[in-house]
Amino acid sequence: MTILFGFLFLSALSAIYVSMESNIYYWDFATGFSEANHLNNLYHSHPIKAVGKIFSSIWKSDYNYFSAIIPSIFIYLIKNQREIYIQTILLIYCVPFSALFVYIFSKVMGTHKLLDILFPLFLVMTNMVVVGTILRGFPDVGGLIFIEYAIILAISVDYSKNICIKKAILLGVSLWMAFLFRRWYAYTIVTLYISLPVFNYFYFNMRGNYGKIVNSVKNFCIAGVSSVVMLLVFQFGLLLKILKTDYSIAYTAYKKPLNYSIDSVLNGFGYYVLPIFIFGIIFMLMEKNKKIQLYISFCFFNLILSMVLFFRTQSPDIHHILPFSFWMMMIAAYGAFCIFNRVRGGGVLRAISCVYMPVALIIALFCDRPYHVPLLRLVLPMQFPPLHIDNFQTYQQLVDDLKRDYAPYGSIAILSSGFVLNTSMVENISNYHLVTENIAHVDLRDHFNPVLLNAKYVVIVSPVQTDLPAVYQRVITVPAYEILNTRGVGKSYKRVGHSYELRPNVYAYIYEKFESFSAEQISYFNQELYAYYPDWEKKHYGYKE
Repeated sequence: MTILFGFLFLSALSAIYVSMESNIYYWDFATGFSEANHLNNLYHSHPIKAVGKIFSSIWKSDYNYFSAIIPSIFIYLIKNQREIYIQTILLIYCVPFSALFVYIFSKVMGTHKLLDILFPLFLVMTNMVVVGTILRGFPDVGGLIFIEYAIILAISVDYSKNICIKKAILLGVSLWMAFLFRRWYAYTIVTLYISLPVFNYFYFNMRGNYGKIVNSVKNFCIAGVSSVVMLLVFQFGLLLKILKTDYSIAYTAYKKPLNYSIDSVLNGFGYYVLPIFIFGIIFMLMEKNKKIQLYISFCFFNLILSMVLFFRTQSPDIHHILPFSFWMMMIAAYGAFCIFNRVRGGGVLRAISCVYMPVALIIALFCDRPYHVPLLRLVLPMQFPPLHIDNFQTYQQLVDDLKRDYAPYGSIAILSSGFVLNTSMVENISNYHLVTENIAHVDLRDHFNPVLLNAKYVVIVSPVQTDLPAVYQRVITVPAYEILNTRGVGKSYKRVGHSYELRPNVYAYIYEKFESFSAEQISYFNQELYAYYPDWEKKHYGYKE
């Protein structure tokens, strides 16, 4: 019943939140909804093709359609609106995740009292990482359900007692499904395969026993083989891609200083909850119940190791923080549990906390003024306002003009990769009735895609917009500056139509390619790229007509 009230609270918040947003969703903010929308359209026109699309994406894509299956069915049955999509994520992913979180906590702590589980429930259902990712359209919280199920198996099944083939396979499949849900859960899965065998053994055994250790090793080997078999059977194409890609190089543009990554995690989790997390670590060291101490240590180990592994590749965005926040919430919930049950007036503190957390969440989503006060910024969650722009009509006019006056006569490329304008934003504003070219955005991840310069029309923003430091997005800046300054390949373009002021002194322009490039123009363009990336010349990553 308490979880139902939590869902209704978040449901009401999300409805208000989405109603305040402009239709400017882009990249990951739009991916989940667009996938669900695409499947929904296929259900109407080609149901068999929809099934094929799901399996082909699972086989080879970094971002497959698995997480979009259930939301697409809800959209199909009700209405194709973003609000329905967000509500679906809340219902089918957030509610089970929250329920399992409370179940694990209560089982380990050995309590089923409503007062003891209120704080963990309020904590998880008001955590900005959880709520923020959902409001931005990420279904990623659903992957944690499989992580939670693996933990439930670990605290329910003694894998050292005997060989449990079915339950070992179930564990392996559960961990694989977290990876299936989102590829970047791989870091958490690796840490779990390291920590779960030790945790499970000592959760049920206080001392070492050779026979039991052998059983445990065998069971977790079966689980590991099960995960690998599922990966080979269903995602072999993706596996080959992963083996051929050095992600530490490909995601260099997304790697920021360590202090930035740590601050992102702590800010997402909430500095206002950090003291309780620290108390959880302190109480863990003093805990007399060995099972509880082992579990909190297990959470802390997974938190640290998964962060270390992830930060080696890139800095986290809000959805990447989900597993880190999960471990931190477990430790914080334990810290609060100890405080509330050890100090005089614990009931009052519990009541204050359970009122404060939803109020703080509302402030973080809808109020700006408190964040101008430094002290309040520390005691409030990360600010997370709705996506909104005052001059949305200008964006709508640009998209309408492109759709009406240019799309019928040739392909269109959006040569802008910033938060002011990008390909994903344009397509979303058009409700996916305007399809633009899929150009490269990040140098080392995408390399140069010739489709950009093959497009009949190119939209450029001046000043040139990038979402990362320009040194990582030469595939955007080099062609944009050539066209804007009428040099190199830019000599074959002319400006057409109107200018669109997207921000004060920031304009979007439409350019038409009126003639083919000369050999000299192509050479000039390629040499500009090769000056930044000399190895691209050998790999033929330049432009070839």
